[in-house]
Amino acid sequence: MSRTGCPARTSTPSTSSGRCRTPRPGFGYPESGQTIVNVTNGKIIRLLVDDEPFDVRYGELVSHERELDFRAGVLRRNVEWVSPARTPVRIRSTRLVFVRAADGSRRPV
Repeated sequence: MSRTGCPARTSTPSTSSGRCRTPRPGFGYPESGQTIVNVTNGKIIRLLVDDEPFDVRYGELVSHERELDFRAGVLRRNVEWVSPARTPVRIRSTRLVFVRAADGSRRPV
């Protein structure tokens, strides 16, 4: 940090309050006429069963069921699987579901 409180490698001066000014107002927000594309959370979740990854391509998939509950606004999944090491596994997951309304807004189902 420099004496002005801004990172040393920037040419952006600080304000009288000592805060750094950004090159343009609303830094990180779209400018006039621009939009931001919604992107899903791409975080990878690895589920291990006895140090073995949960992967339905291997082992035996006994059952798989998905249920979309519009009233509750959730997607439920139930999976029964037998690992290659013959370990039976039952997984139940629930997640919120958002849809685009007729007015263009996003809200829970």
